[in-house]
Amino acid sequence: MKNLFTKVFILMLFIFMTQVSMAQVSGNVFRDFNANGIKTTAAPDPIEVGLAGVVVNAYDAMGILNTATTDGSGNYAISGGTAPYRVEFVLQDYYYASNGSASNTTVQFVAAGGTANLGVNYPGDYCKENPNIVTSVFYNGNPLGVGTSASKDAVVSFLYSDVTNATTPVPPSLRQDGATSLIGSVYGLAYHKTAKKVFSAAFLKRHVGWGALGIGGIYVTDYSAGAAGISSSFIDLANLGVTLLASTAPTTLLTNSGVVSRNLPNELSDPSNDPEAFDWMGKVGMGDMDISEDGNKLYITNLALGNIIVVDITNYIATGTVPTASQISTISVPATTCNNGVARLFGLKIYKGILYIGSTCTGENAGATLNDVNISVKALDINTNIWTTVVNPYTLDYTKGAAQGSVSTTWNTWTDDDALYTSTGDYTSGTTIPFDLTPGSRPSPILSDIEIDAQGNMILAIMDRSGHQWGFANYNKTGITLRMDWRIGGEILKAGKCTVGATAWTIESNGGICGAVGSANQQNGEGPGGGEFFYEDNGYISGGNVLAHKETTVGALAVLMGKEEVLMTAMDPILEFSGGVNFLNNINGTTNKRSQIYHDPYGASIDGTAGKANGIGDIELLCDAAPIEIGNRVFMDTDEDGIQDANEMGIDNVIIELWAAGAKVTDTPTDINGQWYFTNLNPNTDYEVKILAASIPAGKQLTQKDAVSTGAVDVADNDAALVGTDAVIAYKTGSAGQNNHTLDFGFKAACNLTASANGTNVKCNLGTDGTASVTAAGNISAVTYLWSNAATTAAITGLAAGTYMVTVTETASCTATASY
Repeated sequence: MKNLFTKVFILMLFIFMTQVSMAQVSGNVFRDFNANGIKTTAAPDPIEVGLAGVVVNAYDAMGILNTATTDGSGNYAISGGTAPYRVEFVLQDYYYASNGSASNTTVQFVAAGGTANLGVNYPGDYCKENPNIVTSVFYNGNPLGVGTSASKDAVVSFLYSDVTNATTPVPPSLRQDGATSLIGSVYGLAYHKTAKKVFSAAFLKRHVGWGALGIGGIYVTDYSAGAAGISSSFIDLANLGVTLLASTAPTTLLTNSGVVSRNLPNELSDPSNDPEAFDWMGKVGMGDMDISEDGNKLYITNLALGNIIVVDITNYIATGTVPTASQISTISVPATTCNNGVARLFGLKIYKGILYIGSTCTGENAGATLNDVNISVKALDINTNIWTTVVNPYTLDYTKGAAQGSVSTTWNTWTDDDALYTSTGDYTSGTTIPFDLTPGSRPSPILSDIEIDAQGNMILAIMDRSGHQWGFANYNKTGITLRMDWRIGGEILKAGKCTVGATAWTIESNGGICGAVGSANQQNGEGPGGGEFFYEDNGYISGGNVLAHKETTVGALAVLMGKEEVLMTAMDPILEFSGGVNFLNNINGTTNKRSQIYHDPYGASIDGTAGKANGIGDIELLCDAAPIEIGNRVFMDTDEDGIQDANEMGIDNVIIELWAAGAKVTDTPTDINGQWYFTNLNPNTDYEVKILAASIPAGKQLTQKDAVSTGAVDVADNDAALVGTDAVIAYKTGSAGQNNHTLDFGFKAACNLTASANGTNVKCNLGTDGTASVTAAGNISAVTYLWSNAATTAAITGLAAGTYMVTVTETASCTATASY
């Protein structure tokens, strides 16, 4: 059997190589994540993978079409036809050719045996190689008071490159971007790439107070002026009529302090009870959020009503006008049936026109068991408004790694009974802390974040709700003696599409995706199907000692396309009682690097962080908006059909000018192939691309505009028209990264042809001795003649009396007439 497999493999390889060697045109289409037009395949450069499913059309010199489709590696090969070829790439929705000058465009001209490669990019995947990373940090107490709770920074950022290995401590350039006294407790973050603004949403975390705007507060941190951000209040959704409290939730959750309040302390180190927050965490307020790909809408999970809040920020981004109630709408999410529990929404992601929303069946009702606890993901096609389920309900009944100690554990149902959580033990007796801390752990799930990687796999983060219920060194719901040292047990899972054309993702099993063999370790049999892909999502002590915490996911994810790393917010990434970001290897499931955002010294006093109990919020990469580029070619339309055929040449050294709002922006000459490009254009802006009359090639004029030909409509035709005496293409850019390389100027030979006729009359009545002749002028190439008597010479004789018409033709569209 082995020999047979080997022979079949060799035969298939031979057939493939033979096809490639016989191919007239071949090449590769790849994901150009940094949009520089150059394919890179090894770190530290982006790892740029091939793109499957791209249709490649090759029109030969006779206009005959041959076609192919790129394979899983982005390769294609086309044979047949007569060289040269016009090669057209038909890209799937949301992909654009990335860089015309380096990787060429969606229309290329190739000789026999030539190569036509293409770099493409989905604008949402674009990022500079070293972006800033922003997250939020939770601090104990009332940030609106006069004590130390108001003195910290709730939003911080640092450079991706600040984290260099697995034992690096606190990033050396941690930037303080948003004071707790303004922002308070925020979790959901969303970044507007063009405006360079981070939006952050108020979040109910026990023992941590609201910011200045309360439960409905959304804040903005502006990074347009430099690396460090400047934060300000944005809108209060509750004040604009959005319901963020369940009908049965206490109104005490709306305030931090006062007669009817949560009674949060003003000092970071002082404990509190905050009982209502214990019960309602994950059930009221706001969760995850994201920004639409066109940058016009902010989508936010409403935890109280189980729907999605949509805030139109178009005018705000353009003019700074703050949205009003009329700019706010909601999206209903189809119901999920849960046994003995409630479907709670949280994680949200927008990618390629699809809005993904994560749901958790909580098992929070009486009589529930772990079999009632599951996660699922629904998807809304924003263009068609059609919902589908893309991750089917997955029961969280598997054995998972320990949250504390060395004994494996499981997920648990949601509960608001603090007695079910409490563990005993004098954990800190004998230390310098003036009180005892009692350790505790009971992981209960919230599907909190969704990411999609370069291979199309889905990454899911599952937050441990209990961490937000307990915090660090705080009291039970009642009483003032027990102070808890809570340890979370979150999770990160990977899912894949396991069949061609699949619309749903399947969650990993035994550390592998879609039946693939998992990593060597696979977390020692703990995880779905007996293992985990990301098996090093554990705690760590500087110096190499792995902690007993095997599940340290705090709940947020980010992916920098091309790095093959998944950023995961983590408990104890470096030292105990710390929080930060782990950089997980998306190829083998190990941990590449660890970053520490905060560390509680755990000495005579505490810093007011959440310790091991979900101490940081969401995470965002501050990627630049993808650049916008337009182009493409000035060509000689020899057959004057308006289409640039495979054998029609480009015209070099023609000056192309870019204009906006009546003023010239810049200019560029066409290269030796007649190609031209303008880059770094503004989004959603009206431009004119011009060839002024003085720059129109001598002896040439525009060919017909927008010719219709199968497979060539607005791809390989002339797009310019005369405006006065200038050749002009009017074009409005789209959103960031939406490049257009189909803007072409086609020219034909100018027609200056004139014709004049002369001759002699017949000498007598009914005679046939008359003559006529025509003289052509202004032509630059040979002409032909056609008389009304069907003669095809310049002079005709033996004519009867009458009038004779003649048409002189230089080209199909250049004619002149005369008569005698």
